[in-house]
Amino acid sequence: MEASATLQDLLDRQAISACVLQYATAVDAHDWPLYADCFTDPLHRDFTAFAPDVVGEIDAKQWASEVSSTLTGFDATQHNSTNHRHDIRGDEATCWSYMTAEHVYIEDGVSQVVTLGGEYTNVLVRDGARWRIRSCTLNVRWSRGDMDLFEKAVKRAAEEGRAWMVNAQ
Repeated sequence: MEASATLQDLLDRQAISACVLQYATAVDAHDWPLYADCFTDPLHRDFTAFAPDVVGEIDAKQWASEVSSTLTGFDATQHNSTNHRHDIRGDEATCWSYMTAEHVYIEDGVSQVVTLGGEYTNVLVRDGARWRIRSCTLNVRWSRGDMDLFEKAVKRAAEEGRAWMVNAQ
């Protein structure tokens, strides 16, 4: 950190990281309104490193609904966000962070895990006293486990009605 960092710089860095951490916390808690609250409307997301067709602008609540349609099919998840680096330019900032995401699927008493590792690049904007993610890019650098578990989780979430639907709010 620069020696000339002002109190406002430190407060902004903390608030930006808090928003990025809210993203991970909300996903694991299946708190989809809290997850949607991390983002601006519209949100630009680029998850092509994970799913080639998941790119472009989307309403924040619709994005939360889409994410829930996959992740609620897992029995547990744990998303970690570390090594935050910030570039703050007035009311806009970029936060780069490392991520690991564990996804546990239990079937017939047997736990299976698929883990993703990589980086997020989040572009945030100041929204009043807080920051929100305007653009979220996931760069998956490695994975371990059976990637087909994502497809199984989507199917389970749909069959069991687990996903959060925007129109239910």
